Amino acid sequence: ALKVWTKTIELSPKYAAAYYNRGLVYDYLNKYEKAIDDFEKALELGYAKTNYDKAKIIYRLAGNYSSTGNATRANELTNEAIVLLKGSEETVNSDELLESGLLN
Repeated sequence: ALKVWTKTIELSPKYAAAYYNRGLVYDYLNKYEKAIDDFEKALELGYAKTNYDKAKIIYRLAGNYSSTGNATRANELTNEAIVLLKGSEETVNSDELLESGLLN
């Protein structure tokens, strides 16, 4: 999967979903710095269209920052995501977020 998303990015460097998906792979592989870079790039390119989607990506970023030992940045991002979720009309399933590890 990593090779596929990397090749996709080489061919279409503005394809935000490819960065998000490669970030998921890096996250799974415990390559937190690379996951952070890709999630941030996905946000920069406008991958998240709703506050809810943006909050989910930011929670993933928070988890990766936490895994790198940067608790301060992880807490900042968690608070940012909470603010976004409060403004979202979509229902937040906290059990889903907990099970996915996004709140851990």
